[in-house]
Amino acid sequence: MQLLWPDAKFGVGPAIKNGFYYDIELPVALTTKDLERIEIKMRELKNKKLPYERIEMDIDAAIER
Repeated sequence: MQLLWPDAKFGVGPAIKNGFYYDIELPVALTTKDLERIEIKMRELKNKKLPYERIEMDIDAAIER
């Protein structure tokens, strides 16, 4: 989302049964075309096979980061 909208602000991102989600504040209202752009960007990133790293830290460190 931040690659498409650099001003995107991430809010709560809790874990749920099938993964997780984030509340995101965007500078625009999303349209059907935007959802298509998001999906294309997600596929591009998936195809790059970028590594993922899980980092656990306490809340104060997370806020600072």
